[in-house]
Amino acid sequence: MGSHEIGISTIKRLVDERRGVAKLAMEEGISLGGVTGGAERRSENLKIAMESSTRLVDNLIKKGSWVEDQLNKILALEKYSEKINQEKLVENFKRGLSLALKQEYAVVKKMHGIKDPCFTEKELKKITVAYTADFVSSLLHSHRAGITLTNALEIAVNSYRNPPNSFALLSEKYPDMDRTTIIKALTSHSSNPEVFLKNIFERLKNSLSQYPEFVPTYVKHIVVHYSGKKCEDFLHRAKKELDELKKIGSGYEDLPDALLQRAIFTNPSDVRRYLDNPENYPKGYKRYGGQK
Repeated sequence: MGSHEIGISTIKRLVDERRGVAKLAMEEGISLGGVTGGAERRSENLKIAMESSTRLVDNLIKKGSWVEDQLNKILALEKYSEKINQEKLVENFKRGLSLALKQEYAVVKKMHGIKDPCFTEKELKKITVAYTADFVSSLLHSHRAGITLTNALEIAVNSYRNPPNSFALLSEKYPDMDRTTIIKALTSHSSNPEVFLKNIFERLKNSLSQYPEFVPTYVKHIVVHYSGKKCEDFLHRAKKELDELKKIGSGYEDLPDALLQRAIFTNPSDVRRYLDNPENYPKGYKRYGGQK
């Protein structure tokens, strides 16, 4: 696989085949649970494929190849070049490629009923080429979108199951979602980021309807970072706390509602201590003297 040995049409075909496997895995609910940990150690052919794949990548990078040429594109990127070296890039590339191989194994095993599928060297090379194309494409997309290297690498690793341009696709489909939430979907919920975003959207809508007095940004943060009952309990406590602080005689009723909410949502473990510190007040506000 030298620099000029793989035609564009061949790469496109291999990428389409690889993405077809990823799509089938998602549609059929085929996870990697059955090919990791103890299950992985018991699968002799998968173990052989993983070892062969590692040797293949090492050899390709050592002697110069199309794969190395593609990875070097990332090392040359202005925003990433100073923060990454070949060792770190290859480490993440290998991590993602091993997941792609496990996915291929799991799909073949379930869809064809083969107890312990095996891969030829030719098949391993095809998977490697396809994954390389998506891994590099993902990083290029992230670079253009201004995504940090740490998140970009995690998104690229998961390109074995999500398209390289997933961030752009999801941003377009969910324009009301901020980029931080979309990145979280792609890094922490990569098995099905869209399901995560749909869930966030519905929960946020319900929470804002139930607590219209809260600043939407604060509610969104809680909905994104807390799930189920934990989210509901936090918002319930926040409402109770806000009502207590606004009562006449609480000692905090003269403070702006926005400040009370900021204390409740950003410093929930010690709200009153936060409010007792004048440095946390809006500029120009006197504790007991109202506005200047």
